[in-house]
Amino acid sequence: MRSRDDGAAEISVVLRPALEGQGLGRVLMGKLLNYCSDCGVQEFVGHTTLDNRRMIELARAFGFVDAPCAVPGMVGFRLELKPSTAVE
Repeated sequence: MRSRDDGAAEISVVLRPALEGQGLGRVLMGKLLNYCSDCGVQEFVGHTTLDNRRMIELARAFGFVDAPCAVPGMVGFRLELKPSTAVE
């Protein structure tokens, strides 16, 4: 995880293909969002390739909204966190 001075955090997670589709991404995302919220992070940002439908659907399921991304073929996401956010 990388935390920026402006209260935002960005992470990268890559799963081995053998682990995909088992719900691990959802568990990790919930734990990361709770941890960041508890640490006072105000915004969570990230990006993925346009063809990564699973990540796009997961981000939207957690309430992420589209954010600008200057890299062609990528989509950006952001989520404002509140200290009381409880995500599982």
